[in-house]
Amino acid sequence: MNIERYKIQANPFENTEVREILDFADIPVLYVEEDSIGKLYLNYLDQFIEDNIEQRFVIPISLIRLNAIKNGKISVCETFKHPETPFIFLTHQNQLDGCLKNIYLLPNDIFQNLNTISPQYFLSNEEEKPSASEKHKIKAKRFLVEIEELIDSQDIFVDTQELVVAKQMAHLIRKRIKSAVPSLHSVC
Repeated sequence: MNIERYKIQANPFENTEVREILDFADIPVLYVEEDSIGKLYLNYLDQFIEDNIEQRFVIPISLIRLNAIKNGKISVCETFKHPETPFIFLTHQNQLDGCLKNIYLLPNDIFQNLNTISPQYFLSNEEEKPSASEKHKIKAKRFLVEIEELIDSQDIFVDTQELVVAKQMAHLIRKRIKSAVPSLHSVC
C-alpha cells in the first residue's frame, strides 16, 4: 500500500519527550510521549522496515484512556482501532539517534489496513503498585523540584532580594512537605 501521499513535512513530535515506557522487549515497544504543552501520545512499535528504522504508530491519548490501558480495561489494539481523535500517525524513526525520517498522517481506513496490533495485546498488572505514602512522597518531591526549577528559570527577579525571598519560600515549602510526609527526609 502506497502511503506517500499522506506524508507530512511538519513534525508534531519535535518537542516531545518519553514520559513512560509501558512495554519493553529489548527496545521500547509501547511508550507514552509528552509534548511541551502536556499533550500525550501513545507510541507503538509496528515493525522494522530497514536496518535500524522503526515503523511506529502514534496517536494522541488522554490521561483517562491511558489509565484504562494501564489497568487492563482496554487493549492496545482497541485504543488504536478507536482513537480519541482523527489523528493517526505512522512514523519512520531511526533507532540509533531517535530522529524521525518520515511522518505520515493517515486516515482511519488506511491505518486500519496497516494495523498489525494484536487484539489480545493488554498491558499486564504484574507490577507492584506504590503505597499511598510512596505516591505522596513522589508527588511531593516532584512538586518541590518544579518549584525550584521555576524559581531558577524565571527572569522576573529584578534584584537579588526577590530571588532570596523566593528561595526562602522554597525552603519553607520543603520543611512543610517533610513534616507532612516523614518518609520524604531521605529524598529532599
